[in-house]
Amino acid sequence: MSGSSQTELNRLLIPKIDRRRDCVVDGLRHIIDYESLKREFPQTFALIFLKASAQVRFDRIRDRFHSYNDFLRADLHPVESNVDSLLAFADSALDGDGPISEISGAARDFYSFFRRFSKEGP
Repeated sequence: MSGSSQTELNRLLIPKIDRRRDCVVDGLRHIIDYESLKREFPQTFALIFLKASAQVRFDRIRDRFHSYNDFLRADLHPVESNVDSLLAFADSALDGDGPISEISGAARDFYSFFRRFSKEGP
């Protein structure tokens, strides 16, 4: 999904975010997703880009695919083709090939730093 249909999806989903609480949005695929969230939450939105190798990503979700080749075919789908373009907009980029506990810790550290300097609270 992209273009006007992605804009419509964002228009429907963003109002469902509880502004009184912190929220994690996983799986952004399009620049328009970033732009919509940044426009709606200009002071409190941060993009953390998680970059992991294909093999690591497959290992983490292998139960969704019959084989590594099936995963690679899905990874070549046009929806996935825009993901790397979001790196240019990231407030932080994390290496996703390490253990989940290290990635979570790095994300928490970034979040703590970001919250100290954001102008609005939840």
